[in-house]
Amino acid sequence: MSLDLLLKEIAILDEQKHWQKQAPEDLAKSIVIEAAELLEHFQWDQTIINRGHRISLKDKKELGFEAADIFVYLLKFCRELDIDLIEITREKLKVVKEKYPDIK
Repeated sequence: MSLDLLLKEIAILDEQKHWQKQAPEDLAKSIVIEAAELLEHFQWDQTIINRGHRISLKDKKELGFEAADIFVYLLKFCRELDIDLIEITREKLKVVKEKYPDIK
């Protein structure tokens, strides 16, 4: 699925659920909350390892759902602020390459 089709699908769902025109600050909060939920899957791993125990395998699908939540909120955030995520990412990569000239 292309990004454009995904954006349209998100817009249709938002319309059906009456979720249009969400405040950017609310979407930013949602991004952070969902990122925390992703991090929660890794909570205490290092402590468990340091105590000589093995950590349990992570449920890839659950991690994927958390990543998808973050991605959807990020896309909606960019939509509300009229940010072209692809273009701004390209610009950011250029800045990073200039900052670290050893990167090819």
